[in-house]
Amino acid sequence: MPGELRKTLAEVVSAHAHNKRSRARFEFCLNKFVPEENTIHICFRYVAMAKAANLSRSDLDSSSGSDLSVSSRTSNRSLRVVEKERRRNEAGDPFLLALKYFSEVEAGTPRIGNDVLERNLVQVERVGLSRGLPPEAISVMLDYAMSLRTGGMICVRVLKFLIPATVVPQEAVVQAVAWLCVSKIAISTQVLFLRWLLTVFDMIDSKDNLRAIYGFIFHFVTEENLSPYICHLLYLLTRRESVRPFRVRKLLDLQTKMGRQPFLLHLLSLYKVFCPELVTLALPSQMRLPSQMGSLLGSSLALCYLDYVQDDSAFLRLNFWLGHALHEGTITNQPLHAYVLSLSLHPSLSPQEGFSSTEGFLYKFLNVWDGSLLRPQILGLLSDIPVVPSSCINQLLFEPLVQLFFTSTLFFKVIVNRIYMTILQLLPRNMSLSGFMDSVVELVRFVGRLAAMGLQLEGCHSLLLSFILDFYETVCDMFLKYGLPMVVMPPVGVFYPALFATDPVSVDRLGYIMYRYKKNLTSAKCLQKETKVIEAFHISRQTYREFNHYLSFMVSCLWNSKMFLPGMAIEVDQELLSLSKVAKPWTSFDLIHHPAFLGYALDFHHKCWPERKEIDLNSIKAGKQWDWYLEFLFSQGFQGLQQFVQSSITRRSVAGTNDQGQGDRQPTNS
Repeated sequence: MPGELRKTLAEVVSAHAHNKRSRARFEFCLNKFVPEENTIHICFRYVAMAKAANLSRSDLDSSSGSDLSVSSRTSNRSLRVVEKERRRNEAGDPFLLALKYFSEVEAGTPRIGNDVLERNLVQVERVGLSRGLPPEAISVMLDYAMSLRTGGMICVRVLKFLIPATVVPQEAVVQAVAWLCVSKIAISTQVLFLRWLLTVFDMIDSKDNLRAIYGFIFHFVTEENLSPYICHLLYLLTRRESVRPFRVRKLLDLQTKMGRQPFLLHLLSLYKVFCPELVTLALPSQMRLPSQMGSLLGSSLALCYLDYVQDDSAFLRLNFWLGHALHEGTITNQPLHAYVLSLSLHPSLSPQEGFSSTEGFLYKFLNVWDGSLLRPQILGLLSDIPVVPSSCINQLLFEPLVQLFFTSTLFFKVIVNRIYMTILQLLPRNMSLSGFMDSVVELVRFVGRLAAMGLQLEGCHSLLLSFILDFYETVCDMFLKYGLPMVVMPPVGVFYPALFATDPVSVDRLGYIMYRYKKNLTSAKCLQKETKVIEAFHISRQTYREFNHYLSFMVSCLWNSKMFLPGMAIEVDQELLSLSKVAKPWTSFDLIHHPAFLGYALDFHHKCWPERKEIDLNSIKAGKQWDWYLEFLFSQGFQGLQQFVQSSITRRSVAGTNDQGQGDRQPTNS
């Protein structure tokens, strides 16, 4: 027996045989009954025998413990009543009765004509296909199927409905691998089991024991029909300590016999990553992960046809290929990432029908992303992902991007804000309003916090402010334009920099945003009164107060010239204002003296009084000059400011929208 195999055998003996007597019995059986040249079956028969011995011991222990517990229950009537109730419940549940039947059925039980077997099998099959099987049911049915107690055809049927509801116990998988060696299972059934194992691999509760029998699983790599699936399983289980020289030699020998098969090359490439000194074979930098799938993603005609025929199996294959390709690119090379991600962002693919594999890759990759690697592809994926539940959105999206946003350049901040605006514009309009609305609200508030901090870090840069206002032009119309019963106001860190901006475009866009906010709030309030359904609206009274507060300050600042006065949102000490030596500082941000419109006011003054040498801007407010100035200002293209003035500032009227009398009343114009 080879030395490395004997070493692996010794590890299993120490893990599964707990006394000298059982160890001696196993050694005797191996030396006497098992041919030495058949090394694969030696290992796995030993595991099965060790399992059986430990199972017998546990049965004896549990039997003795049960006797003690029965004797103790005789003295406690309440516990006896509880136990009787439990047994009554189990007796009335056909699913539990079916599991009990399959755990106790003996080997050699006939299948044909066995109505009891068929009835219990149908019961478990119905549960598995409808809502999935619990972990204990997975253990019972997998052990029953792989032991071939009622034949191989039943094993195939069981594996097809063995769908886990939550997790798969790893001990059940280890036991099934042991049965794979000692039972006379057909090759096709072994392939089906390995495919099932690869499908539910991520649902196995722990992989420690599976990695402990890595050596046993590796010996199946020489089976021609099983080799592709075994290599895939080994690829998922491989760690640095799993790479051994004899295993590398075995894979290289197989490559000589079978050719440069993709499954062998991938496993060798992973071995080379962990131990490059052991794998001296030159591996291709880019391997074909199937070329048909990649060609399908690169063809607009093929994708249109696939979308037309609605072939679910093809979409599943594409999803699997993308996930596998992205995982390979993480380990092997970065150019593969760019190629695969570019394919996944093909314009023929609908954003609402993307692939879950690319979403899963994105959420994992964001935690280690430096903000520059594969930036076009990653940012494209960010704009295409659907809105995730509010309970997960903070961990999946917010936390990874916050660190990048605060440490990145202005250009990256602008792109991130643009992406979030795209996400809002592509929201589906026919989704349920439960968790979806909470996610959208969290997304908007998160972007607001990022925008406020970004403006502080970048000194209220006009380019960044422009893209932030783009985002809020979408947010302010969420109710009327997108049919979402929600209104979220911008934070103060966005509103005031936009109002006090030195460029007139930002102030004009803020006026348009406030105009659309008023339209949406008024419509939502009217609809809310008509339908009398308050719960469906994500619009609180605090939202109305925030809007009225912003509107009051904006009117007082631009129209009423009441800046820095007591009672306003921004108060400045009068002594500090006197030190500035600015005449009438409360008029510094009206439509005439505002830094964004000062140039227009000077131009209008020159056109009205061309012969005047002294400039008196306050004369614009007198008489009809004020109306002429507004017409002159609006003629310069400031349509947003015009809509704001016409909708919120009317003589002897109230500017604002109150929520059932709770909001603050707005001041009238002077």
